Amino acid sequence: MKQQLLFLFAFLSFSISSFGQVVINQPADITQCDNPVFDLTTTIPEILNGQPSISVSFYLTQADVVSGINAIPNPTAFATLNTFTTIWARADNQTGMFATTSFQLISAVLFDYNVPPAQHDCSATEFGTFNLISLIPQMVTPQQDYDVFFFESEIDAINVNNVNAIVNTGNYTMVAPYFQTIYASILTISGFDCRVVVPIQLVAGNCTGNTISGTVRYNQNGDDCATSTIGMPGIKVSNLNGNDFRVAYTNNDGDYEFSNILAGTNTTSIFAADLSPGITVAGQDSYTFPIVDVSNETANFCLNSVALTDAAIYFFPVGQARPGFQAVYALQIVNEGNQPLTGNASIIFENTKMQFMSTTVPSLTAGGNQMTMSFANLAPQAAIFGYVYFIVATPPTVNAGDLLAFDASVQVVQADENMSNNSVAFSQTVVNSYDPNDITCLEGATISPAQADGYLHYTIRFQNSGTADAINVRVENQLDTNLNWNTFEPIVASHTYFAERIGNTINFRFNNINLPAEQDDEPASHGFITYRIKPISSIEVGDVIPNSASIFFDFNAPIVTDEITTTVQMLSVPTNNLNTLKLYPNPAKGSFSIRCETSGNLDVSIFDVRGSKVLERKSIAHSHETNVDISSLTSGIYIVKMNVNGLSVVRKLVVN
Repeated sequence: MKQQLLFLFAFLSFSISSFGQVVINQPADITQCDNPVFDLTTTIPEILNGQPSISVSFYLTQADVVSGINAIPNPTAFATLNTFTTIWARADNQTGMFATTSFQLISAVLFDYNVPPAQHDCSATEFGTFNLISLIPQMVTPQQDYDVFFFESEIDAINVNNVNAIVNTGNYTMVAPYFQTIYASILTISGFDCRVVVPIQLVAGNCTGNTISGTVRYNQNGDDCATSTIGMPGIKVSNLNGNDFRVAYTNNDGDYEFSNILAGTNTTSIFAADLSPGITVAGQDSYTFPIVDVSNETANFCLNSVALTDAAIYFFPVGQARPGFQAVYALQIVNEGNQPLTGNASIIFENTKMQFMSTTVPSLTAGGNQMTMSFANLAPQAAIFGYVYFIVATPPTVNAGDLLAFDASVQVVQADENMSNNSVAFSQTVVNSYDPNDITCLEGATISPAQADGYLHYTIRFQNSGTADAINVRVENQLDTNLNWNTFEPIVASHTYFAERIGNTINFRFNNINLPAEQDDEPASHGFITYRIKPISSIEVGDVIPNSASIFFDFNAPIVTDEITTTVQMLSVPTNNLNTLKLYPNPAKGSFSIRCETSGNLDVSIFDVRGSKVLERKSIAHSHETNVDISSLTSGIYIVKMNVNGLSVVRKLVVN
């Protein structure tokens, strides 16, 4: 990629003339390295030195400044294509007296520089070694007059004092594993500190070009997937080559890929130990590839499953919520079993704080504070996915720091064998401004010890704020030691992706995403990836889980998100959160209990799958736990709506 580097010549010229009792000062020349548009008015404080009631105007000739004619009409944005331009300034007081002076605008003579491609050390396993001096001819030509320094941080590269420059430039070893960006600071030798900073990406052990990829399918017709069209998402596949152990995860289509596999004997296998109960491998469960030259190998797998009914719902923000602006959320309903499903889903939101605008989810409609939809014969491993758009109310109705509460649930007419993924509740904090490249935890900044036993849900968002399409995007995420890496599971992404884990490093690769630039297509310039992972079993109250991500657009320097933290702590006071309403046991027989940290009057309404109200209990005196008699209900599936002190939640109940 060609850029322009600025080369300056020093020149100094000044003149002061006085025509009356106006005192004028000689301003310094203005030097700009990368911008031919000058703001001449920045010299006024120096010209007047605090004198009141004096106006200053600017001219291109001495004759004009003395005559007071042909003043420069827009002195805050004066453009010149010349290397040196003399500007005349005139200071007039209110009695008609004036004085003049002049100063120089010093612009630049341009020459080319190049951004070198990513540098690879194929022999390295984690930390590559590079000759940085050899990169200088790739960036500038020997005839040009410059100094080049290399730095590990962009801040140091911009610093005019050249502090913390890399010393061992002929034999530099990376300080970060696998991927690292360093910065070359190219400084013109011309008497001025005029420089450009060039990012250079270093890659260790990631340049073999070898791939192993495939698809994991469900054996729907009992023929070892010969005619199967159902890909199974979220399946772990491992690859072992000596000490190099990697894990890939199938995407929503059931596809996976290992990139830049090492030469030698590679064994690719289904991660059978982590398959859900009742799922087994049909046919070949492992492949061996003796890779010597550049190879692209294929390893497909087929899975059997006992009859399983399992509906899951995921609902989460894909952007921040700001007063007066649009807020966007993603909804996904998944048939994670192997039987067709028929049912409905609902989402409760605070319609006093936000207004439903539109959705891309088929059949989803809104009324009051609830959105509902129904579906029929949702195929095994199939998903319904789309976005929901709201407008957040303006202050004083909604202010920064307020919470927006949501509760989403899915119910099916069949007997769901896994109720743990049938609902999700969270509260989103309203902000005033935000960075479009960030990472968020759906559970928030604090979780209880009980929540620490379950999954945390992270969303990484990215936006192409450059000037051209991003051909490839890579998101790198280092998992903290307080997270159980083996429980990592991708959920959904905005675009087709491949996910691969080496140790605690997760790489999401969006190959050929062709993400438009913000300036060309703002709505399409965004992307995201959402995953879930459990904390380690030994995590304790007071432990903190930090998380951040690095986002790479093609070969540019990474955008590193701000770090977020999630702390395990006891809930000392009741929280105004829909998560505080719990229903158990489920399935139930004869009665069930409702637990809530908030005391007050409890209303309970129970509906059958057709939506008819079959039981209602009003104003039950509630103190943390209440028992509800359902002995009059027959066996089946019901919807329970609970409300206490304005908190409302909907849950599915199976009655035996």
